[in-house]
Amino acid sequence: MKITDLTPAPGKKYSHQYPPFGTSLIKQMKIIYIVDLEISCVNETTKRIDLKASPAVQFTPLNSVCEEVMPYVITQVKETNRLAGTGTYSGAGINATALFNPQHATAGMHTIRYNFLAANNCTAFAVQNIIVFPQLKVNAGPDRTMIRGGLITLDATASDIGLQYEWTPNINIDNNKIFSPGISPLVNTTYTLKATSTDGYNATDEVVVIVLKDIYVPSALSPNGDCINDIRHIPFLDAFSGTDVKVFNRYGEMVYQSAGQSIARDGQFKGKPLPAGSYLWVLNVGALKKQVHGTVMIVR
Repeated sequence: MKITDLTPAPGKKYSHQYPPFGTSLIKQMKIIYIVDLEISCVNETTKRIDLKASPAVQFTPLNSVCEEVMPYVITQVKETNRLAGTGTYSGAGINATALFNPQHATAGMHTIRYNFLAANNCTAFAVQNIIVFPQLKVNAGPDRTMIRGGLITLDATASDIGLQYEWTPNINIDNNKIFSPGISPLVNTTYTLKATSTDGYNATDEVVVIVLKDIYVPSALSPNGDCINDIRHIPFLDAFSGTDVKVFNRYGEMVYQSAGQSIARDGQFKGKPLPAGSYLWVLNVGALKKQVHGTVMIVR
């Protein structure tokens, strides 16, 4: 290669970029500087320099990963010129020796950089991006209490969409492959929900269902405004449809009636407080084709 300079000057500097190489550790180059004054005066000087081999780094793309994955070693990097040296990593969630921790990186896109220092002190680097998906979370819902023979719907939640679901055990459940199935267990049961993403990651959670043998109706009511037993609620009737209750005074007059899944009693009739005493209640549970009755005492 020849470069001609028509405006030379004392102390002027020249630069040249040699193509990188890695086939040999050192290449010797000769530089000849010639000064020609075009008046038959010519002078030249020669300088020899040693060029060092350049490292080359290949960093192949990184697969996306879920945040809950255990730490693992990045192996997608290599120095292709086979030069001796050391490499170090930097970036979110990765240490110098290539151990990547998705939880430390947190969800999002991160840049991983690999720096290679050859034994001849020449350097090279390469970068790749990695996507960390948010940790898959699933909640089977709060523990539930129900009356045997009823049907309730489990209130599950999940941190993502497009998941596959499976409830176990697959007993007394209308569909164990849907997010919020209906259940009607006969005994206390712990149901486990497993959610699986399209990438094969999964999360689990449990819900405990307590099954009562029969309907419980409180036997006393004291609607005196002290917020203690002022309202009597018949618990866990939300597991049944077609439920109604009637309350009668000692003369057989109906003083209270309510239909639906939520039944409460506040000791009033036509907006006025009922007198203290004993009252007969009759509860019909249509879903069970069952009628129960008893008395409730109003205490003032």
